[in-house]
Amino acid sequence: MYDSPTVGWVDATSAVPYLDVVASTSPDASTLYVIVVNRHFDRQVRTHINLANFAPAAIGSAFVMSGASPDANTGTTLVSAPGVAWATQAQVDPYDRFNIGSPAEVTLSEHALSGLNGAFDYTFPPASVTSLVLNRK
Repeated sequence: MYDSPTVGWVDATSAVPYLDVVASTSPDASTLYVIVVNRHFDRQVRTHINLANFAPAAIGSAFVMSGASPDANTGTTLVSAPGVAWATQAQVDPYDRFNIGSPAEVTLSEHALSGLNGAFDYTFPPASVTSLVLNRK
């Protein structure tokens, strides 16, 4: 956990967990999607996942988007639209990758999950967004 200072009009917050998690199921409830953001800039976070009321198949998938730093980007030019002025991008010291954007700065990878059951451990990479895709048994 970490403490976040006041930034602009957003109040300071204490004891913020590094992992932010949201889950949903497909319309027929046959697939569970768990989206996890690891906010830690340079540490992986291992956690125990307990699936109440969902029995997953033994295999699943993890799709991981990660970057060289929290402000990594692909170097794509922002869309130009009439009347839209983009704010200056925040830069994250000591990483400061914003002005070095390139296709290799952000990666998307797929990993097979195996041996799944109603509870399992998973390690989330630093500065990443992970989608766990689990089919019902």
